[in-house]
Parts: sequence; structure tokens; C-alpha cells
Amino acid sequence: AILKALGILIDSSGQGLKPFVPQLQTTFVKCLQDASSEIRDRAAKNIGPLMKLSTRVDPLVGDLCMQVKSCESTGVKLSVVRALCSIFDCAGEKVSPQVLSAAGESIGATLHETDNDTIQQAAAACM
Repeated sequence: AILKALGILIDSSGQGLKPFVPQLQTTFVKCLQDASSEIRDRAAKNIGPLMKLSTRVDPLVGDLCMQVKSCESTGVKLSVVRALCSIFDCAGEKVSPQVLSAAGESIGATLHETDNDTIQQAAAACM
């Protein structure tokens, strides 16, 4: 319920939340690791709109790409890929070409290394 409320707050408050972006970003990234798929999905969905307010998107994309490579949990890996897709959809223009290229390599590797259809579909959609 809290993540849903934060998503509504991000959508409605806009620039007023800019001072809180680092804290919210940390919260959403931690929630991507949660045991509950509902919490992970909400965090993945909300992190993209939040990044519209951020001036530093590259470090987060880099960190999420590292998580995709090292993650053992299928559910968490799926959520991280979905979070990257959300960031690219909402704030892709803020990602530098170098980081975008590295992210493409990470997501592409994930697409080819997994046998999970859902992760493959999410990774393909992200490309």
C-alpha cells in the first residue's frame, strides 16, 4: 500500500519531490529485492517516473545492470529488468550513450542466458 501511495505521490507532486529523490530511489531499489512479487513489481513500476526528477540516472542504471548480472533469484532478476525498462521508458533521454550501451549488453546477455520465458520477454521488451 505504501509503494502504491508513493507512486501516486510521484505522479501528482512532480518537481516538489525532487529533494526526496535519493531517499525514494534507495527505497525502491531495496524493494526490488523483496520476497513479495507485488512489492517488487510496484518498485519497478515507480522507479521510472521517479527518475524523471533525477539528474543522476546513470549510476542507478549501472547498479541495476550489475544486479541483473549477479542476481540468482528469478523473481528479483525479473523485477530489476522491469525497473530498467521503466527507467528507459520514463527517463531514457537522461541515460548517457555509454551507460545505455552497457545496459544493452547486460540485458542482452540476460536474454540469452536465461531459460525463463517471462524474463526473456521482459528483457526483449527492454531492448
